[in-house]
Amino acid sequence: MIKNYTFNLNVDSIWLTVFLLLPTVVWSLFPAPNDVLRTESVTPIFDLAASISQVIFIGLLCFTANAAAPKHNVKSALMISTILSCSVYYLSWIVYYIGMVNFALILILTLAPCTSFLFYALEKRNHIALFPIGIFTLCHLIYAIINFS
Repeated sequence: MIKNYTFNLNVDSIWLTVFLLLPTVVWSLFPAPNDVLRTESVTPIFDLAASISQVIFIGLLCFTANAAAPKHNVKSALMISTILSCSVYYLSWIVYYIGMVNFALILILTLAPCTSFLFYALEKRNHIALFPIGIFTLCHLIYAIINFS
């Protein structure tokens, strides 16, 4: 499995990462009116595990490539799913800034970027990134459920 992987700068993965981190940067600089996300987390261990796994999977997506991966197929089901997940994520941030905050919205804000990275990794056949994406998703979900339900 590992023999097909090369150390390679993946510009598309970098763009996806920047695109998905942009709302968090905006949120950091400009608080929302009903900003429940700024509360103190009661899950610091899960938050740490999420951060570590996030750095690992972003590194794997951005700096490794599977030679068997398809080249730029925007019309594939997985790429369409990636784009839809990104769109849902951005729309959720708009709803959050409008002030329509509830637990369902927090879950969408939690899961949409995770599914975006998951679909992208599957499309690019970057299977070594799937485990840290799974750990990140699980920790991110635990954070949301415990802190906001």
